[in-house]
Amino acid sequence: MLGAPLHKVLVLDYILRDPDGTIIDRSEPGDPMYLHLGKELVVEGFEAGVKDLDEGQTARFSVSPEQGYGPRDENLVQHLPRTMFPEDFDAEPGTTISFETDMGEGMLTVLEAEGENVKCDFNHPLAGVELDFEVTVVKLEEHAEADCDFDEHDDDCACGHH
Repeated sequence: MLGAPLHKVLVLDYILRDPDGTIIDRSEPGDPMYLHLGKELVVEGFEAGVKDLDEGQTARFSVSPEQGYGPRDENLVQHLPRTMFPEDFDAEPGTTISFETDMGEGMLTVLEAEGENVKCDFNHPLAGVELDFEVTVVKLEEHAEADCDFDEHDDDCACGHH
């Protein structure tokens, strides 16, 4: 009788660049990313690009908007009344706000403030952007999924993210 399939965790150093080569995000030295495969914790194209890598391997790959944060949707740019924001809210262009509704978490970026209205973009800031990733697998772990609660890491978790 075969046991349950093993849960795979990649410990990654990464750099994310935009199409111009500007670094958007990166792991900090000594603080790698722990990626539990198959948990839909990252964009589809990133997981597809790393899932078959081995420990010590480095890869560079691009992720299309469709497999990243989706294409830009101009219908997600909307004017909201300033009264929807806290009284002391400074509606500076470029300000991002995270929020939670009954439908889940979201984010908006203030584009401009016009009198009593605030023009907001509900697209993810990386929507429509081709993503360029460079990753190195620092460590590869495999263990029974029951041995790790990927939401709550503690000293008993077999994945090593403590």
